[in-house]
Amino acid sequence: MSLIDSSPVTEPRRWQVFTAAPHRVMFLAGAIQLLLVMLFWLAELLGRTTPEWPPLSLVLPSTSVHAFLMLYGVFPFFIFGFLLTVYPRWMGGPVVPGAQYVASFVLLSGGMLLFYVGLFISHMLLMLALAVQLVGWAVVLYSLLAVYRQARNRGPHERLLNFALLAAMLGILCFLYGIVASSGLAFQLARELGLWLFLLPVVFTVGHRMIPFFSQSALINYIMVRPSWGLPLMIVCAAAHVLLEVSGLSAWRFLADAPLAAAALHHSWVWQFRRSFHARLLAMLHI
Repeated sequence: MSLIDSSPVTEPRRWQVFTAAPHRVMFLAGAIQLLLVMLFWLAELLGRTTPEWPPLSLVLPSTSVHAFLMLYGVFPFFIFGFLLTVYPRWMGGPVVPGAQYVASFVLLSGGMLLFYVGLFISHMLLMLALAVQLVGWAVVLYSLLAVYRQARNRGPHERLLNFALLAAMLGILCFLYGIVASSGLAFQLARELGLWLFLLPVVFTVGHRMIPFFSQSALINYIMVRPSWGLPLMIVCAAAHVLLEVSGLSAWRFLADAPLAAAALHHSWVWQFRRSFHARLLAMLHI
């Protein structure tokens, strides 16, 4: 009997290749969403400015729809693909099972497809779309928390990212309530939560963790600096901004925004943004 297996090697199917890593499925969905949102807004603007182009007949105000799609329909796919990939590496935890991130991809993509259809048909279909999307978010958050609980090197960055994802789910619930109750305040709260307690904390936290790390390897004589006060100050200022906005005190937002801007400038300075252009990829990470 030959010791060499002469049976033909079967190549993996396209679906197996596509679903082999979480960033593949999520980044593709995010790229498609980015194009769809741009096309949607282009059609809306043409309907407003061009007599020959009929305006879109939507069951919700187009500005609320656009805000929701940008905050909860585009960036999350890229964020999920990134976090599902790096959480195990950052914390030394278990890899996220393929069945979980594929299920979240199907639910999130299906929810967004239903959302587009519901925009032209009925509020009920929109509510169903948001419910499906929330289940997809819950699967992602469950997967990330499972890694977090079993990891050896948990830190403040991961805790804050978990909080930001929870805040985003609360924002989607607010948007859902806005549809049910025709509440402008709920739509406003969904927008503020999505921008200031979801996207801002994610971008700031990921930058706080990654920019000094990559700078240390890309720049000569670079000393890694991660101001420990940066993360708590950021979340306090962001939360204060939301409270001032929804309370009708927008004229006082500078009390939250000015310290946040000062902190951003300080971090940019100590992270040596001016030197980052020696490594263009690092400069893009700063930008």
